[in-house]
Amino acid sequence: MQTTTVLNDKINGTVSSLDLTLGITDRNVLGYLAQFDDEETQSEKALEALKVGVIAIQSARTELFRDRSTESSATKALSLGRSSLSSIQAKASCLA
Repeated sequence: MQTTTVLNDKINGTVSSLDLTLGITDRNVLGYLAQFDDEETQSEKALEALKVGVIAIQSARTELFRDRSTESSATKALSLGRSSLSSIQAKASCLA
């Protein structure tokens, strides 16, 4: 069961508050939260885990973007290098 309530900040359009109720079925999450005795601590730890998860996703996206940018730059450099090599080879064959 999932229930959400979102309160938007009217000034800049960002979410300023979110009440969220989740039904957790993931064994890893349940195993992690089971080590805490009371429901309040489990809720606090679940919120911490959510924050860490968001940071991990953002970090992975940044890394993926960086990898794609590097790959794109390398492809362009390789293409430029091939073009230059062809030009040099053409000039060399004219001189021969």
